[in-house]
Amino acid sequence: MLDDVRHGPGGVRLDARVRASTAECARCGQLARRVHSSYRRHLADAPISGRPVEVVLQVRRFFCNNDGCPATTFAEQVAGLTTPRARRTGALKRALEGIGLALAGRAGARLADKLGMSVSRDSLLRLIRALPDPPIANPQVLGVDDFALRRGHVYGTVIIDILTHRPLDLLQDRTSDTLTAWFREHPGVQVVCRDRAGAYGEGIRVGAPDAVQVADRWHLWHNLAEAVEKVVRQHHADLGVPAPAPSTDTACDTVAAHASIGDDTDDRTDDEPASSAGPTRLAERSRERFAAIHDLLGAGATVSAISHTLGLDRKTVRRFARAGSVAELQSTHPGRASVLDDYAEHLQQRWAAGATDAVALTAEITALGYAAAPKPCAATCSRYAAGSPRHHSRRRLRRCGTTATWPLTLVDLERRWFVRHTRSDHTRP
Repeated sequence: MLDDVRHGPGGVRLDARVRASTAECARCGQLARRVHSSYRRHLADAPISGRPVEVVLQVRRFFCNNDGCPATTFAEQVAGLTTPRARRTGALKRALEGIGLALAGRAGARLADKLGMSVSRDSLLRLIRALPDPPIANPQVLGVDDFALRRGHVYGTVIIDILTHRPLDLLQDRTSDTLTAWFREHPGVQVVCRDRAGAYGEGIRVGAPDAVQVADRWHLWHNLAEAVEKVVRQHHADLGVPAPAPSTDTACDTVAAHASIGDDTDDRTDDEPASSAGPTRLAERSRERFAAIHDLLGAGATVSAISHTLGLDRKTVRRFARAGSVAELQSTHPGRASVLDDYAEHLQQRWAAGATDAVALTAEITALGYAAAPKPCAATCSRYAAGSPRHHSRRRLRRCGTTATWPLTLVDLERRWFVRHTRSDHTRP
């Protein structure tokens, strides 16, 4: 029953009390009539026209007449309005839960404050965490993959409904037994999209024997890329350097000059090897490690034992153990072409003449037909062009004449070209 309504600067206050003469015990459900005491309970309610509302409810405590009930006294509750130990009404709680689910903590708190419901972001997050998990229906198409709780140490399993793209459950580990138990609790799965982990395959086979196991697109492309990379590593010695494509722009003479220099290295007979240099120290060490690791594997040693014996990391031992030959472990990384190769001769001549201003060099090659996206990196490009260390003092940059020329119109590829073509001619300071 509403006794009074008060309007104030802080909002609206409603004084109310319960008219019923009896109350039901929450423990045993028996009605009680004897009143023990009464007190006022302050509840925040949903706002009215943007103004906060406070309900001051006169609540009574009753004696429970059931001798077998563990509660001696209890406080009466109003259905739809109060819950034990709550400071908000049901209407306000539902409104805040909706805001929290839509906007989460910080943004939800700002919106609630504008609507007259003052609440902190932590309170919104607590309301969301207190919500019960939605019931899991019987999904037919699932996705199973692992995720890292602590990368490299602790992993779990996430189960996703492929049709709705929503996560269904998180498992504490990625073992087959845990996955088998989950599938037995949720029968009816027809298709499972998983990664290539053997534990997942076993868990699905035992827990959902009628389900079809498929690989998702990402793992298909990943497996294909690994297979191609393995084949290329095995036959990297058969791959030659491609001949430069003919150019028709203003720098065709420069490209031809570089091509003629590269052709001089091909004047050898068919019986000569592709590289006259002997085996490098790194290649020799790789062969020795490969032989030692496979000898220990043949003797029955484990990866951990081999790692301890040879003083190598477990990942290194595992990579050598999986390789079928030393050729798979060796790969070459030929240099890539640069957009500045066509202007190599001009830039080298200007640099030798003392033109070290990157902006001026950019303007010159732009007039020759160079076109690339601008990159505001004057100081960085200048120290790369000079072949100097990565970190420079402000005095060194002033001597290069670039501190006052900002922004610069050179991209990352230009910096790489300067490093490759100037470090051999200029020593570092």
